[in-house]
Amino acid sequence: YCPTDFSEASLKAIQYAAILAQQHQSSLQLFHILSENDYEAELGAEAPKDTLESIYATVSVKLQSLAAATRQEYSGFTVDT
Repeated sequence: YCPTDFSEASLKAIQYAAILAQQHQSSLQLFHILSENDYEAELGAEAPKDTLESIYATVSVKLQSLAAATRQEYSGFTVDT
């Protein structure tokens, strides 16, 4: 498992995790924990539900893209989200 907040540091961690997974013929699970409280703090207490759903969808797309890029760069193991 490898969490990401999409920062440079977390992207570097994914690279190291991918190398380890490759060496051990293992798998890699990427994830991002969404907290409505965190996003509501940024968007205001009255954040519309559709805004939060849009954020979830955006994060999902980013995770899928990151997994695809990791699969392309490294081989010999599975990458899931």
